[in-house]
Amino acid sequence: MIGRSTGRAQQPAASRRRETIRLASTFGGGPRGQGVLLSHSSEMSEIAAAPRAQASDAELRFFYDAAPVLMGAVELLDDGDLLHRHDNPASNRFFGLPAGSTQGRSARSLGVPEDTISLWRGHYAESARSGAPVTFDYAHPGANGVTWLSVTVAPLHGPGEAPGALFGYVARDVTARRLAETALGESEERFRATFELAAVGIAHVGLDGRWIRVNRRLCEILGYSAQELAGLTFQSITHPDDLQSDLDQLGRLLAGEIDTYAMEKRYYRKDGAPFWAELTVSLVRDARGQPAHLISVVQDISQRHAAETALRAAEERLSLAAKASALGVWEWDLAAGHIYHSVRAKEICGFGPEEEITYEKLTAQVHPDDLGHVQEATRRAFDPASRQTSAFEYRIVRPDGAIRWLRAHGDTVFETRPQGAVATRYVGTLEDITERKQSEQRLDLLAREVDHRANNLLAVIQGVVSLSTGDRDPELRHILLGRIAALGHAHKLLAEGRWTGADLLRLLQEELRPFGLDQPGRVVLEGPRCSLSPPQAQAMGMALHELATNAAKYGSLSSASGSVLVRWTCDGRELDLQWAERGGPKVAPPRRQGLGSRILERAFEPPIGGEVTRQWPPEGHRCRIRMPLDQGAPAGPAQS
Repeated sequence: MIGRSTGRAQQPAASRRRETIRLASTFGGGPRGQGVLLSHSSEMSEIAAAPRAQASDAELRFFYDAAPVLMGAVELLDDGDLLHRHDNPASNRFFGLPAGSTQGRSARSLGVPEDTISLWRGHYAESARSGAPVTFDYAHPGANGVTWLSVTVAPLHGPGEAPGALFGYVARDVTARRLAETALGESEERFRATFELAAVGIAHVGLDGRWIRVNRRLCEILGYSAQELAGLTFQSITHPDDLQSDLDQLGRLLAGEIDTYAMEKRYYRKDGAPFWAELTVSLVRDARGQPAHLISVVQDISQRHAAETALRAAEERLSLAAKASALGVWEWDLAAGHIYHSVRAKEICGFGPEEEITYEKLTAQVHPDDLGHVQEATRRAFDPASRQTSAFEYRIVRPDGAIRWLRAHGDTVFETRPQGAVATRYVGTLEDITERKQSEQRLDLLAREVDHRANNLLAVIQGVVSLSTGDRDPELRHILLGRIAALGHAHKLLAEGRWTGADLLRLLQEELRPFGLDQPGRVVLEGPRCSLSPPQAQAMGMALHELATNAAKYGSLSSASGSVLVRWTCDGRELDLQWAERGGPKVAPPRRQGLGSRILERAFEPPIGGEVTRQWPPEGHRCRIRMPLDQGAPAGPAQS
């Protein structure tokens, strides 16, 4: 390389010409100017001494000037620098200078770092010691970044002369090669990382089925070590029922019919247990295009396969259950707008088995009186705030004009999106309940007829009592008619509820209305919603009639300023009702138990199982009735 000027005299032209000949002779002009070393320093004297065997001075000079590689002669200076005696044009261009500009300059003056100068001097010294050229690569720092150079150096001396301070160099820019090597190394490292750290099994497999190279995951899947697999073939651990299919695909791959194939197959683990795997196979060819080896990717899908098997079994069970129960199955893909109906669902709606189902068709056949109800039920089903299974009944008018009652059960699938939960699918069943509805209508008609006849019977009983007693015992007639009326009130409420139960507040209102319920403050009712079973409602009706009749005759309701407070609690398991009179005449415990008291206490005996407690403080009669409710009796907010 280059060094600082020492002020020595300009080198004679003849001397420079001899050094150029020596340099050219030493490194030679290889093919296309590649700067290939032709001879060692031991041969230089022979070359210099045989000018007729070499090219002419002009030819060598042309080679030197035209060479695309860096060439030149340098002198080692005592201060550790390098002096450029002369360099070819390629060397000048490397430093960004015109031809001849580096001659006589030192490496330091050209901005070469000290560590680079030391590197060159070390290799010059090595060449001087060995008497042979030395080749090395290094990264040369420059203004435009690092340039990789491949350099060969050798001492320059005449025949019989010992190596001195003068050396020649030839350098080639190998940056592209180094970058390619680095990229190749990084690529190989990425491949190794991908191969070893992949979440699936990867293997290089010979054309005969031998495992050539396997990654860690494949060893984990199969339960073998890499050494153990090296002694096996894929055929030896493939389930026999799946082997021929695999070999058939492999044959097509080797014949060039396909480029790759994928299949699901069973392997045997080391412990002998079979498992399902997804296999993908590709073929690698050599430089001549001939098959070299296989790349196999193996993924354990045993869990997925088990889940799919379970799903198919569940679908078969669902299909059988739906068929046995005469249910139709439907699904509405809200995103795509597609509606699926099973064959049974189409049959229920009066559609053909191949007929396409649309939202417009389904909406058009809903009975006009039920359309709003169906649309509201659907709207609630799509509301992410409720997320409740919908169930509703409605009528349709089938294409043949028949009116059918249907019951739909549906559940909505929601997806979470940036804007919130969104309904994406609506899935459910459809049942034709026309026959059930017709039976219910007949039963309802029958129940109404029975209720009507029961009311008529009570009216007849009331008439018989009135006619039988006449004017002989008006008090007895009044008592009997009141108790029959109490039973009639309870019967009316139970009939309205189709004998499923009666609301306590309604029962109180019916029984106490004749005793001043409509007068402000006369009768006050406070308590939550509470439903009584038919036997409990009848017993409570009788008890309320006796309490109200007694209050009207002897208690607070016998006075214009008196009142009754009825307060109750109900938690769904027990009813606790308290009757409190006030503002009437002073009362005292009765001296004897009358018929009304006996009716009041016996009304709640088993099977009802209630308890009646009565007190007679001076300010007014008090009665407490505690009664267990039927399991599941509804309770609600306070009413008054």
